[in-house]
Amino acid sequence: MKKTMSLLTLLLFSASTLFAQERMTFEDYQMQLQGAMQDESGLQTQISGVDDEIASTREEIGSTEERTAEVWEQIYALLNTDAEGVADYSASLDELLADANELNRYSAEQLALRQDELDALRQRYEEARANNIGLLSENDSRLDDIEALLNGLQRRLESANIRYTVARGDHLWGIAGHQRHYNDPFMWTRVYTANREKIEDPNLIFPQQVFDIPKVSKSGQYVVQSGDSFFSIAENVYGDSSKWRSIQEANMSLVDQLGGLYPGMIIVLP
Repeated sequence: MKKTMSLLTLLLFSASTLFAQERMTFEDYQMQLQGAMQDESGLQTQISGVDDEIASTREEIGSTEERTAEVWEQIYALLNTDAEGVADYSASLDELLADANELNRYSAEQLALRQDELDALRQRYEEARANNIGLLSENDSRLDDIEALLNGLQRRLESANIRYTVARGDHLWGIAGHQRHYNDPFMWTRVYTANREKIEDPNLIFPQQVFDIPKVSKSGQYVVQSGDSFFSIAENVYGDSSKWRSIQEANMSLVDQLGGLYPGMIIVLP
């Protein structure tokens, strides 16, 4: 009996202890839940604050955009244009830069044959530079790039030609045969025809005269090659050999003076 009572007492004590442990666990849960709810409330407060900041920022952005639009309207008025005019101007600079880059692909000799195109690009650049829209910083920077490219093209043309000062004892044959020039004395006709306005007699030149020694021909000119005739030149230049007579007539005085066509001669193309 005593043994049974002892066992019952032990069981009641264990159950009481287990119940107490379960109660404490529930209380812990309630505390954790309350803490989580407080955290959520704090986060909701923070979110509300962030939403307010976002709304305020959007208002500032809208206000800034309005002020920016007003400033641009003032700029357009000063430049005597509008947004469409600025866009058209920018597109024209794109085209000008593309055309200049296209010319930059050619060799110096090919470029010389397109001198008119280079001159036209320079004119377009000058007109763009004179336009007040070019004062906008972005356009001004692009104009500087275009100017640098055009100047580079011009320097290529100029570097392809040499200026030579005649020394005592010089003659056209020797000047043409100089290694720095054509390295071919038979090219004396090229020296002569390039400086014809300075030379009355190809057998008589004077010290201190300054001659152009062209390495490339200019637009509207043609350098006679070995085997050329007016027929072949007309065919090569115009794709029509029947135009040979107009070329001959345009260069008749030169041909008569030298007695025919010779390699190296620079003739004009009508």
